[in-house]
Amino acid sequence: MRKINKHFGFASLIAIGLCLSACSDWETFEDVSSRPKYQKIVGSQYEVIGPVTAFGIRKTPTAQASYITLLPNSYITGWEVAFDVRIEPKSKIIVKKVLDSNRLSFDDITFEVEVIGTPLAKGVPVRIDVNLNNKGETPLSLNGRLYRKL
Repeated sequence: MRKINKHFGFASLIAIGLCLSACSDWETFEDVSSRPKYQKIVGSQYEVIGPVTAFGIRKTPTAQASYITLLPNSYITGWEVAFDVRIEPKSKIIVKKVLDSNRLSFDDITFEVEVIGTPLAKGVPVRIDVNLNNKGETPLSLNGRLYRKL
């Protein structure tokens, strides 16, 4: 019984640490677009065919959005959210960069994209984290129920 409690306590500390780090400004990105593994992804085009929302994310309650993240079937709130805009069906997504992050997961790739067909804030980077519901059947593809590859 003591072994179980010891492992549970350790797992709990790890989970709390991950949750706290997710809420902080710890995430960094490296542009890996020029690496052979990712070169073919840059320039890829997709059409939005499912429910996707763009959330403008800010670092302080009074700041403008520092980046926009595209999330499927989601609704998030809090002072971090500067705005949310539903991406119009048939909008086009073009992958401009492939970014590797320091996230503590195997799904640490993010696409920096351009969205055509839905007005978003100018000059603010737009990102799609290739994980969870955004992830397609292969590790470097987008979910086929949300994005159709052109």
